[in-house]
Amino acid sequence: MTAMDPLTALVAGAVEQLRLALVGVPGLVPLAGAPFFFRPLVMVVLLGIVSGVVGVLVNLRGAEFSAEALVHAVFPGIVAGAVFWGIEAITPAASTVAMIAAAGLTILTHHSGRIAGARRSAGGGGAEAGTAVVLTGFFSVGIILSLAEGDMSGQLEALMFGRLLEVTDAGLAHALIACFMAIILVAVTWRGQVAYAFDPVGARAAGHRLLALDLALNAAIAAVVVSASTAVGTLLVVGALALLSRRVFFTESLTHATFPGAIIGVVVATWIAAALGHGRPGFELLSAMLLVGAALMCLPMAALMRALARVEGLGPQSAAGIVLTIGSALGYFLAGWFKPLPLKIDSFLTGSVLNVGRVDVAAVGAVLVVAVAVVALTDRALVFHAFDPVGHRAAGLRAGWAEGAVLVLITSTIVVLVPAVGTILPIALIAAPAAALAPSARSARGLLIGAPLLGAASALVGLVLGVALRLSVGGMIAAIVAAVYLVAACWRAIRRGSPVPRADRP
Repeated sequence: MTAMDPLTALVAGAVEQLRLALVGVPGLVPLAGAPFFFRPLVMVVLLGIVSGVVGVLVNLRGAEFSAEALVHAVFPGIVAGAVFWGIEAITPAASTVAMIAAAGLTILTHHSGRIAGARRSAGGGGAEAGTAVVLTGFFSVGIILSLAEGDMSGQLEALMFGRLLEVTDAGLAHALIACFMAIILVAVTWRGQVAYAFDPVGARAAGHRLLALDLALNAAIAAVVVSASTAVGTLLVVGALALLSRRVFFTESLTHATFPGAIIGVVVATWIAAALGHGRPGFELLSAMLLVGAALMCLPMAALMRALARVEGLGPQSAAGIVLTIGSALGYFLAGWFKPLPLKIDSFLTGSVLNVGRVDVAAVGAVLVVAVAVVALTDRALVFHAFDPVGHRAAGLRAGWAEGAVLVLITSTIVVLVPAVGTILPIALIAAPAAALAPSARSARGLLIGAPLLGAASALVGLVLGVALRLSVGGMIAAIVAAVYLVAACWRAIRRGSPVPRADRP
């Protein structure tokens, strides 16, 4: 008997007694009458309550992207628990990784110069990129672990999206413990968190330790993510917690939006091949339609994000979070609805750079040419708009074309990265190289030259290591890019002589 057995038995007994008490309540018979369905129902209600409580602080503190990063960061713990120790070890392993990720994320965001607790300003790109690196770095390690054990496409799908109807009594007990920890952290630090959210300088002057409050909030988010991971997976938890903002967050939302579009493209390719009497669609047709579907799906998702951002009470953060969740959920729904697909679901999520075809290479080349042309012709205006949008408008320049150009370049880059690194990992290649070089770059033009070279070198190293070690190449590329960013951050900290600046020091 393990130490958890008495608690599991207690929880199972309490749930059964609650079910029996509700069987006779009018309107609840369909829910309480089926024991296999009642346990998931209790899990959903529990997660909804705790996510709402923690989500209030996430919104007030502007910690939306940190929540998204932690959602992905627990993935390697979930994989390690399932692969090496069995299903019952998922929650303990995920909890360990979640606490490490929470501590690392807290230190990294402070080290990147973020003024914790305040809403992100236009200059907060360094912290945003650092958070994105934590997101993809941890997630890529999970991908590497999962695919290192052979063909785990079915298990990988379950780990990412969860299996709510298969929640066990032990899983419910583990979730209860994690949710209880989250509530305790919120209750103990509530006054400090609220003060921190509205006036970080005043909170520090009042004696609140800002770094400790950041760590407590990230730990509470991580606890909710761990409790929800076995039920709804790691990708769908964000709907309850994460509300994203700024360009990095916008980019991350669009990466998830390409997931359903890629699936629709593959389905259309299958229909075209069947209509032509070819049976199974060819690889080139699949590649072309995957890119077309991913690109076209970005258009309504971006329009939806823009429309939601105008709704009173939502804003760009909530809009991006909603779109991100819709993309993940819609992709999973379509993948199940159109089973069997000619491509495995993990190929959509993590890509397969060793299987790219001529269509994929041609698409990347076309986007590269367009991007170079746009930057070469309009780099001064784009940089002007990025650093001083008000001055850009005052100078008589139109902001619409600048925002449109950036949007098109971001979307095109995400789409052509899907065949190589999937729909989740592109954010690493987009954000990390520039973020690693930005603090030491002497000019925007130097950064425009150095970031692509660093990204290409990191991708090449990841490709060589992935092939040599027979691991996921896409995951290895993302891990190398994340490592490069972390090495650059550590080197700058060492040169300054202050590895971890204290956030609560005036």
